[in-house]
Amino acid sequence: MFATDIKPLVEEALRDPRTFPWETWFFVAVVALVCAWLYTYVTETGKQRAIQDRLAENTKIVESLKSQFDQASHAAKVQFETEFRIYKEVWVSVLSLRNATLSLRPVLDKRDPAETPQAEQRRRLGDFYKAFYDFRKIAEENKPFYPEDIWKELNALLQLMHGEAIAYRMDSPEKDFDKYWTDSEKNEKQILNAVENICNRIRDRPGSIAKGL
Repeated sequence: MFATDIKPLVEEALRDPRTFPWETWFFVAVVALVCAWLYTYVTETGKQRAIQDRLAENTKIVESLKSQFDQASHAAKVQFETEFRIYKEVWVSVLSLRNATLSLRPVLDKRDPAETPQAEQRRRLGDFYKAFYDFRKIAEENKPFYPEDIWKELNALLQLMHGEAIAYRMDSPEKDFDKYWTDSEKNEKQILNAVENICNRIRDRPGSIAKGL
């Protein structure tokens, strides 16, 4: 029975319900129930599809964020490993240069009686400039791979130590004994403070890298 067959029966039943067979009433009721079920099914299916689409979209967003986080974590790890290797080299060269600089004119100086003052000065300056150029080479070659502010600290330390070497070469305690040793002590304190500042900056870098700074 098709819709064209049902329509006359429904119209007849509306005119005179008594002439409408119960089988037809039953069929119409079944059709109505089926239509209601189909409507509900289609509606719920649409809702489920919308929920699934939203879940799929949210999943893509989460996966994208996770991928970005993994990339950032990897970049931070590479940055940390690169800087850590550089700082190990830099710190060793800083200590070597610090020792060579403070050995130029120590307050408690020990001299070799068999060595002339000129030979002693050449030897000490030779040790200094070897450590100086080694340090500068490491700092400049790795300059692109660590922060600019740390480079400024390293460069300031280079200038400070080079100034002490010039003072050692140009000045003499015979010219002005008090000034010579006062300047030496002043420079030593500045050098030690600068070295300690660099140590603290290097020590703080892992935390800064983790924060993305």
